[in-house]
Amino acid sequence: MTNHVPADDSLSDQELFEQVILFYRERLKDYAPAQVYLQERGLTDPELIDSFEIGFADRALSRALPKPQLVAGNRLRGRLQQLGIYRPTGHGHFNGCITVPIRALDGQVADLYGRKICRHLLRRTERHMSLPAERRGVLGASALQATDEVILCGSVVDALTFWSAGLRNVTASYGVDGLTDEHLEALKTF
Repeated sequence: MTNHVPADDSLSDQELFEQVILFYRERLKDYAPAQVYLQERGLTDPELIDSFEIGFADRALSRALPKPQLVAGNRLRGRLQQLGIYRPTGHGHFNGCITVPIRALDGQVADLYGRKICRHLLRRTERHMSLPAERRGVLGASALQATDEVILCGSVVDALTFWSAGLRNVTASYGVDGLTDEHLEALKTF
């Protein structure tokens, strides 16, 4: 078990999200196919990876938690399921995904974006994922406050590509029809 995955459920939901995000960030360092995917997309700048807290979700989280037969393990998995990190089946919702936390304007984790990196997916498998709850948060909201021009992309990966090219005043909606009230509020602040 790593230091980033709690062994009990005494943490708040936000603290638990932060621990999972840290765990995924550590996994990215150890998973070569995820690094290759980022390299192919031109997303290898360490500043980008740190700024957007990019990680990778593999099955290691399940192995790092207390066993599900233990009360603490069962309880923790239940909380992760409530947050949307786990599915009702007990599997990780973001397994096989590059992950990027999406934060609310106050800095709290509001959503988690996942991009499947496997080239051969089963039919009906989503490539782009987020938490099952209502979509919230604004990618790179803090950078939007320091500019009078914003690049709005339809996907997180596209926004990261612009950022890597030096265009730091970029954000992403949740697809072409995914501009939320929270996006509009962030855009009004500059």
